[in-house]
Formats: sequence, C-alpha cells, structure tokens
Amino acid sequence: MYSLPLANITVPAQRFIDWMNLIRKTDDGSLRYEYMEAFWESQIVSKHWMMQEFNRIRTEYLESCVPEWKAKPVLPGSFGYVFGGWHGLAAMYLVDNIPELTLVYSIDKNTKNELHGEILSNHDRRIAFQTYEMEDFPLRAYNPINTVVVVNTSTEHIIQEQYNKWIKSVPPRTWVILQGNNYSEITDHVRPAKSLEHFLEMNPLDQVWYSGELDCKQFTRYMVIGYNMEKYDGLDDELSSMLSAKIHHMITRTSYEL
Repeated sequence: MYSLPLANITVPAQRFIDWMNLIRKTDDGSLRYEYMEAFWESQIVSKHWMMQEFNRIRTEYLESCVPEWKAKPVLPGSFGYVFGGWHGLAAMYLVDNIPELTLVYSIDKNTKNELHGEILSNHDRRIAFQTYEMEDFPLRAYNPINTVVVVNTSTEHIIQEQYNKWIKSVPPRTWVILQGNNYSEITDHVRPAKSLEHFLEMNPLDQVWYSGELDCKQFTRYMVIGYNMEKYDGLDDELSSMLSAKIHHMITRTSYEL
C-alpha cells in the first residue's frame, strides 16, 4: 500500500494564495463549500501521487524502452486532457508540474464547473474548460499528434459501457492516467473497484508502466499509468493505420511546436 506523506506535497506559492483568496472572498456559502470539497486531503494527495509517478515514469522508464513500444514523448508544445475535471485542480497540477504542456483541457459534465474552474485557476491561459459527458467527447476535438497525456481520475463515476466508449476514442500511444477507488457509500460511485487487480481488469491498457494503490483512510484509491498501442477504434482501418504511422514518426521529434 502506497503512502505519501503530506510534507512532500508542493504547490506554487501564487497558486495556493489564489485558491485561499478565492475561498475567503466567496460570499455564497454553498459555493464556498463546493470549492472546499476539492481540497480534502485525499484529493490533494492523490493528485500529487499522480504527478510524482508520471514524472518519474516518463523519464527513467522510457530511457530503456525500444522505439517500437514507446509512447509519445512529452515535448514542448504538448497538450493534455483531464476528464471529470471538476474545478480544474488536476489540470492545474499538470501545467504547474509539466512545463512542456502548452495547453490542458479540463472537461466536466457540469457546466458550472467551467465558470468555477476559470475563477479558481485565476483564468490561467494554459487551461481550457469545456463541458462534455466524457463518453461523448468528440474524436475530432483531440489533436492526435501532440496530445500526449489523458487523465481520468473519476473512473468510478461512470458505468463500464460509458468507460469503454470513452477509452476507445483516446489516440494511440498517448499516456493515460486512470484513478478510481473502492468507496461504494456514495450514490455517484457506480463503478467502484474491489481491489487493484479488479481495477486493472475494468480499465485495461496495452502497456502498463505503473499500477498501485493509495491509503486514503476511509477508502483506497487505485491508479494505473500506461497507454494503448496501434489501435484507434474511432477510425476505419485505413485511416487508423495512417494515423498510427504518423504518431510512430512523431516519437523521434524534439518538439510539437510549429
């Protein structure tokens, strides 16, 4: 069981000041409560765990990986997507800890989270908030070449059919970070996992570079980091092969910027 001391968590000073100033100045008590719900210890520690493991994997693991099996590298000009983005904290963690990311989309099904996220992020131009059900996110909305990381830390909030439809649209060789938990006492948790093994069975990836569990006291959070290879289920075979070939060539690039 992975345990991450709170002392190891770092947040840029200005980001932390912006968060606290917003909560302090929010007159609407119910809105203030909604913001504060995003700052439970388990929420913050889980995001730090995500960043710590992803930054470790994308450097030391891939150094020994042959090109035929590599994911797209995280280069200047890279894009990221966060599904179930809520108020955008995961997107903020990404842009604050991965300088190569030019833009991160924070996608949530609740329209109000676009506004809340914009305010909580202090209108950070590196983050774009959008409203979609994750399984209905359009294939054309991805930039399939420079999209290097897709995050979904809300896998327990959707049924298996919705999840399967969503994961099929993620471009191949794109890093995928998934988190879920075994907490079944919340009505919205319609797909909790029973164990790490169960979580991996429900959320399979072609290449798994990390899997683990985090003790969150009241529940256990699970995480897997990896990617799918050549398949691109959103396109026909000819277009899928052409796109996969392009992505394969992109692995040797040093930047995604035009």
